[in-house]
Amino acid sequence: MDSSSLVERLRTLEREKAALLEENGNQRLRFERCLNDVTSHVIQVLLAQKVRKELCFIPFTRHICS
Repeated sequence: MDSSSLVERLRTLEREKAALLEENGNQRLRFERCLNDVTSHVIQVLLAQKVRKELCFIPFTRHICS
């Protein structure tokens, strides 16, 4: 291989590397958004469960305290 072929190969590899880095960044952003969505859903479910649990105990405590 002559030096011009090596230079061209190097440029090709640098472009491929840049494309891979960009895709990696995009995938990371998608992953972070997905993780945030899952976290939000888990928190919503936990809060709803807490409210339901409290609502179940309200009639019981009122009956005992009466």
